[in-house]
Amino acid sequence: MVRTEMRIHQEEGQWLWIEVFGVPLIADAKADSSADTRPLWIFGVRDIAEERRSRERLIRAQKLESVGQMAAGIAHDFNNLLTVVNGFAELLPASDARAHILRAGRDAAKLTADIMAFARSSPVGSGSVDLAAQITKWRSIFESLLGERTRLILDLCDAPPARISEAQLNQILLNLVSNARDALPEGGEVTIRVLDAEATLIQCETRQLVAREHVCFEVCDIGIGMMEDVLERAFDPFFTTKSAGQGNGLGLASVYGIVHQQGGLVEIASTRGQGMEVLVILPQQHEKVVMDSGVTNRQPRTLGTAKVLLLEDNPMVGNLISQALRNAGYHVAVCRTSAEARASYKAMPCELLITDVVLVEELGTDFVLEVRQENPGLPVLLISGYADIETSRWRDSVDGRSGFLAKPFSVEGLLREVRYLLPEPSVTSLLLDTQAPTTADQTNTLQLPKYPA
Repeated sequence: MVRTEMRIHQEEGQWLWIEVFGVPLIADAKADSSADTRPLWIFGVRDIAEERRSRERLIRAQKLESVGQMAAGIAHDFNNLLTVVNGFAELLPASDARAHILRAGRDAAKLTADIMAFARSSPVGSGSVDLAAQITKWRSIFESLLGERTRLILDLCDAPPARISEAQLNQILLNLVSNARDALPEGGEVTIRVLDAEATLIQCETRQLVAREHVCFEVCDIGIGMMEDVLERAFDPFFTTKSAGQGNGLGLASVYGIVHQQGGLVEIASTRGQGMEVLVILPQQHEKVVMDSGVTNRQPRTLGTAKVLLLEDNPMVGNLISQALRNAGYHVAVCRTSAEARASYKAMPCELLITDVVLVEELGTDFVLEVRQENPGLPVLLISGYADIETSRWRDSVDGRSGFLAKPFSVEGLLREVRYLLPEPSVTSLLLDTQAPTTADQTNTLQLPKYPA
């Protein structure tokens, strides 16, 4: 038996992928010797275009997954470095040099955020968004982005809420609209369409998805489109057809990461010279989500001296946090392992625990659970650059006694969270504080075992 795949060019100008297979028929050995005994073949042909597309999607997903894992590791380590660079720059006296460092640091943080979005490693919380309402809300921004020569068309309908945060949806839309603008150098039309129930059913059935569990929207343009080889690499990070300095190739890559992180799909259909359609399929949000609860609704409490226990295995990040807190008047004990933190807490209980979620050989959240068995009301501030299940679970559960900071964070953001979480100082503690020694060594350190900084 023989089998092969080939591509045939049709009269209509399209290419068709087919599978050709053949089976030989052996001539009867009793036949007349004078007869032609050469074997005969039976051939069959079938269309395998959809099979090849599914196979290519799987291979592509596996390749992007591998690239994403590598990118996430690099971005996470780089975020630790950015936290230190940006944080210590904030502690410097005001100057032009400091301003340039902070500006470059913010740009670098945006770059790593895009990389981690592609890698599906950005710390994200749950959300519920009305697609039509959010797109309408941002209409003026999209029109400003597209410019006067490009017309924005909104084709919206009522659809169930999508399971995604507003910030993530806005990032997706801004990237897709920006991409459409670049495909229309002479102007034209860009359409943002929210699919109705019937159209969603068709799209989901084609991809073997449950329609009532998903919502869909499209961003379409009538621009220059993409060649087939470009289309195949559209979601690759750092791949771009733009000139140097006009893009870093992370726009569509970050869209891919955000959508897949939510459990959705994103696909591109494009023909050179005939525009492009980007289809985004997102899961529905069935459960009611209370937005902006927890950290953002808390009011900052009175700033007073307090004992802070810091569990951070990266010495540079630990040094930054401890110096920032000590400059603000807090007492800080720095530990690099949960064993050290346990000994420190037993020697002198803290009023606030700050810990990285993912340590080298353990989870900081395990130590949190251990301490809260003894002190359920202890305020806790979690910091992390990962988006694993453990981080997401804790981030979504922030309340009046817990908070979350994603790396890289600013010193200002750190101090704001600390002030939110610390309890109001009592009158007695305030009187004791006013009578305490004020030398730097006495006010900025706890009498605890010496641990590596």
